[in-house]
Amino acid sequence: MFEKFNISGFYASEQAVLSLYAVGRISGCTVDIGHGKLDIASVIEGAVQHISSRRFEVGGLDLTNLFAKELHKSNPLVNLSISDVEKLKERYACSAEDDAAYEKMQKACPEELHTLPDGQVIKIGRERYTVGEALFQPSILGLEAHGIVEQLVRCISTVSTENHRQLLENTILCGGTASMTGFEARFQKEALVSSSAM
Repeated sequence: MFEKFNISGFYASEQAVLSLYAVGRISGCTVDIGHGKLDIASVIEGAVQHISSRRFEVGGLDLTNLFAKELHKSNPLVNLSISDVEKLKERYACSAEDDAAYEKMQKACPEELHTLPDGQVIKIGRERYTVGEALFQPSILGLEAHGIVEQLVRCISTVSTENHRQLLENTILCGGTASMTGFEARFQKEALVSSSAM
């Protein structure tokens, strides 16, 4: 490759480091919610702290499947392709501001009507909040694991205490799921509460 394309050099780095570099940081934490996984990594002075990094086999695809299941409960006569569900998730999924707000939405949530490309009309209500809540309460997905913020705090707590504040203050959310309406605000709110216990 080097000879054929006359490449003078090559640089490879870990995704967590590059994500921090992209926002002008060399130290911090990255919470990367990918298609099939969720990675949390601590980076100090441009080096990933592998001992504290965590990977979970939960990602955007799991949230899409959850959304499909929830939509089918409220719209049993409508057949949705996974690509339709993906588009609906990107448009409608959101996070409640906290656990209490999520519980309130489960009891009384305004429904929106959405017309699919084939002309069918579906109702979207409380399902939209379930997608975001699954990251904070993995039991919704049937998993026995801590929520995303608790996992971040556990990751940070394994590095030396002198770096805790810097890592927490420089946490970067990455991946398409992180752009979900309300997700960043909920994440910050819970991280602030959790960090006070560190």
